[in-house]
Amino acid sequence: MIATALLAILVLLLAMAAMQDVCQLRIANFFAVAIFLLFPAYAVAKGLEASLWQNGAVFLGVLALGTAGFAARWLGGGDVKLLAATALWFDIAGAARLIGAIAVAGAAVTLLFVVLRRAVPASALLRSGMVALKPRGPIPYGLAIACGAITAIGLGYASP
Repeated sequence: MIATALLAILVLLLAMAAMQDVCQLRIANFFAVAIFLLFPAYAVAKGLEASLWQNGAVFLGVLALGTAGFAARWLGGGDVKLLAATALWFDIAGAARLIGAIAVAGAAVTLLFVVLRRAVPASALLRSGMVALKPRGPIPYGLAIACGAITAIGLGYASP
């Protein structure tokens, strides 16, 4: 029961981070830190397992790859931190599914924003107040990370 409540908090934090990214094209450090710090409580609530090392390895691997993506300007810093903190919740098998779900969500989010930016007049988009709707602006990939992660969690791929 406690583990389920902690997963619900994780989903809420992911949704809030996504909303901030869509509205401001930024993700506050609070979300990554809270998601990271929530995991040990979840692991204890589920029962500590010997395979927890996988979660740490996934976290470090995603952080390293995300940092390279940031250096190449493919991802924003908030995206990298959110992705790495979220990846901590998955073992190696679950992480592959997480990345797949995020990739599918990323394609959908990109397509959605391209269509919105072309279908709605630029003046209307700018009046909306959402920075992410700025014509030819960056894609709020935090939304894709959150959607993919929530999907993976809903499908039961989070661990331990």
